[in-house]
Amino acid sequence: MKHKNGFTLIELLVVISIIAVLMAIMMPALGRAKKQAASVVCTTNLKQWSLAWMMYGQDYNGKLFRGMTAANVDTLEDWWFSKVSGYVKTEEMRFCPVAKKYDPQSTRYYGGTYEAWGPFEYSENGERTGKMAFSSYGVNLWVLNPTPLTLNPYGYDKRNFWRGINVSGADRIPLILDAAFSGAYVANTTDSRNGGSANAPMQKEWEKNAPDELKVLKSTINTFSLNRHMGVVNAAFLDFSSKKLDIQDLWQQNWHRNYDTTESDSWTWPSWMSK
Repeated sequence: MKHKNGFTLIELLVVISIIAVLMAIMMPALGRAKKQAASVVCTTNLKQWSLAWMMYGQDYNGKLFRGMTAANVDTLEDWWFSKVSGYVKTEEMRFCPVAKKYDPQSTRYYGGTYEAWGPFEYSENGERTGKMAFSSYGVNLWVLNPTPLTLNPYGYDKRNFWRGINVSGADRIPLILDAAFSGAYVANTTDSRNGGSANAPMQKEWEKNAPDELKVLKSTINTFSLNRHMGVVNAAFLDFSSKKLDIQDLWQQNWHRNYDTTESDSWTWPSWMSK
């Protein structure tokens, strides 16, 4: 009686078919697991950034830095990246794992859903350093502490600043999040910037240069409304906690002292945000 020395063609085809079916079943699950793992790393990064902000605040009696000059000019010396990055030990923490790409020769500065913003050169003690800032995270600029002489930033009411780390309801105040730019003054659509003549040039610049996916609602919150993580945005808060927010939940947070969290209750959301 002869023994078979190998598989027949039919047996090989059956085995290959079974493997193909198993791969078809497993690949979506593996893809989701990979995305979830990246989201966990991103949340951990933001937690570490929030602790850096906490250490800065503790070193300065609970107060944060001004973020702009008295003449209302943003300055890269008194800027969150130059002030807080010294408390962060690894450059890898600058990036969400799915948004590392950036163009070092870019003059656009904006990032996107899967691209980091930057680069900016920033200064220290009034001197250029050659150090470049680029990241896939951005800050809620209302947490800053401008001087009494600072004008209303871009037409907004400066009384809305939080100014430090010791405030009530800090678990509802966004600090640093997934972002396509280094930061934003998130405001309601009825605030003066959206129709004020002083802000018209900035709005035009945004509409000209921002990626298409960030222009959906023509709002400052578009800086953070990114679909990087399967419908959620990773965020750290002023109580130094971190968590995931459904994209629509961004509109329910206390961005500044008088932010209207009910404004979006009756909105019709774009299809990519309503799923």
